[in-house]
Amino acid sequence: MFDKLIFILLLTFCTTTFAQNVIKPQEGKYLKLTFPNKSNFVDSHILSIHYGFDADTMSQVIVKPVEDETYMNREFLKGSMKQRFKYFDLSFEGDRLVFKNNYSSIEVPLIPRLQFLDKRGKLSPECSYKLISIGVFKDSSVFFFSADSHPEPMFWGQPAKFKGELRSLETQISQKLADLNVKTNLDSIIVFRATVIAGESRNQDKLQIDELIYGEETYFSDIVRKVLNDTNNKSSMPSSSNWIAATNASARPQTTRIKIFAWLKPNGQVELKLPSKLQNWSGD
Repeated sequence: MFDKLIFILLLTFCTTTFAQNVIKPQEGKYLKLTFPNKSNFVDSHILSIHYGFDADTMSQVIVKPVEDETYMNREFLKGSMKQRFKYFDLSFEGDRLVFKNNYSSIEVPLIPRLQFLDKRGKLSPECSYKLISIGVFKDSSVFFFSADSHPEPMFWGQPAKFKGELRSLETQISQKLADLNVKTNLDSIIVFRATVIAGESRNQDKLQIDELIYGEETYFSDIVRKVLNDTNNKSSMPSSSNWIAATNASARPQTTRIKIFAWLKPNGQVELKLPSKLQNWSGD
């Protein structure tokens, strides 16, 4: 039944976009398919979830909340613009782990197979639509396909950055763990949520560690937190800051949240990573 429904939908679409038995992409660059179904959002604060794809691979996820000010004030950075949602860059380990931990119960809908036919009912290879996004709502799933190259993502600005070398912080953490003789025979991964606060001038930007959002509180998390906090007090240059606040699309500094990924490897070495993208107003 499902296959027949797809066939009917596509056949109807094709008869309006085919000319002389050949698909013309310029006449129908985008295709939207909507299927009614119930989604089990365990979290009642979720309005919808949107999965973005790049070259047939899921690359990002956006979680949009319901209009509940109490929830938004608790979950999102205060003072940010009204358009708030949670963004996860799946190429960044910190985002990937937090998303999987918080939304593991939500299943990604099965992707329908598109087949385009000419007026004779023969498959036409002239046009290839690629999946660009899936929107999951409480009562439906919406699939967007494009016959064009993938659209450029909206430019929100540049993410907050550490001005120095993360390697120096990794070395400090490893050394402190060695001094405490902490056992490192098991992997330990943690993710902190932090805020990089834009100062009155660029040399007054600073980091604020908010909370541990993935992993367990251990000697490792304590040391990582301390080393990160110390970056506000130590700089290689007087009257300078180790942190650079995010900048919006107008190149103006703004306070945003970031996730900080820290991995204690079995050999005692430490790896730190920061987000490479800013894809919403608040950094959430």
